[in-house]
Amino acid sequence: MDTTSMFEKTAGGNSPVTGIVTLLTLAKYLKGILTQDDINRAKLNILFILFNGETYDYIGSQRLLYDMLNGYFPVKGLHETNDILPIIRPDDIELFIELSQLGNNMDKLYVHYLQNSTQIDSFYSKLRNYSEKIKDVPSSMPPASLHTFMKKLPSFPGLVISDHETSYTNHFYNSIFDDAVNIGFTYDPNATEQNSLQYFIANVSEVIGNRVYETITGKHYSGKYTADVVLVNELFQCYLEDPNCKVHRATQKGKLPKVPLSLYVGVDHVANYATTLTSLTLGWLTADDAGESNINCTNNPRKLRIQVLQHVEKHSELNVTRCYKVTMNTTDAISPAFIIPDYNWTSDNTAPGRNPRGRK
Repeated sequence: MDTTSMFEKTAGGNSPVTGIVTLLTLAKYLKGILTQDDINRAKLNILFILFNGETYDYIGSQRLLYDMLNGYFPVKGLHETNDILPIIRPDDIELFIELSQLGNNMDKLYVHYLQNSTQIDSFYSKLRNYSEKIKDVPSSMPPASLHTFMKKLPSFPGLVISDHETSYTNHFYNSIFDDAVNIGFTYDPNATEQNSLQYFIANVSEVIGNRVYETITGKHYSGKYTADVVLVNELFQCYLEDPNCKVHRATQKGKLPKVPLSLYVGVDHVANYATTLTSLTLGWLTADDAGESNINCTNNPRKLRIQVLQHVEKHSELNVTRCYKVTMNTTDAISPAFIIPDYNWTSDNTAPGRNPRGRK
């Protein structure tokens, strides 16, 4: 969720904002179509992760893989048989789905993977059955966090969904010109054209969401719930134009400046406010309603990594607040080189010193 553009008022329109907005929309869609009975019967769980520091040698994904391999994820110090949070290792991941740049080609979607597997073939077949606009690109992998896992674990099951086949369609990747104009975004709180980016991202979220639903439940979704194009519209405004948008006002009470939040990855001891807002938004979209809100929402009895947050019920009704319960966490995206005792600095190009840091 970061970009290398260091200039003020630049946001990373196609990379990473289209991927972030798609993930958040997908999260809300799956929350809306999965019933409690579906969840009880499902053999697989869904874990949403946003990485920071990826434009600088995949810092966030390297740290996640390091934690997983050492039994530190999601929380370091838990016993293997604890009944609070299961320890997640790479072998526990059935399929890694990465959402890459998605805003510069509304005619085709491309599914990249380096080597086939039963999981990848099954998921791609489900996507392909829905639309002929989806094409696989085997033995191909654009720059992606998935590289971190496959470098260490060559048979790791993962795929990347993007708007490009063999080369970037985003000519302003990681530059000051990767903005709302670059991806054709125009905010209108009252109406959105059906041939717009907003409708395209909502449709992509719905297509992927239905295939994920089918993968974890073993059945097709036959309901009438649809991806929220109004939410897509508001989310793009949050990241590209005005952080003091309806979604951010729904999740927190602070007044934000009317300039795009910086997605340039910070250094140690410098907070990344975009990370905080994104985590609150993801929590809000996937949380369970915990009842009416008075002054405070209390996590009682207190449970590890389960947070009870005070949010509004809808971004269209900012004066009605409720309590929401969600399992979520943010951790420092610090390169493992800075936490491994007696690390051999000659084994890598990274120089010792002040480390880039973000949040996963």
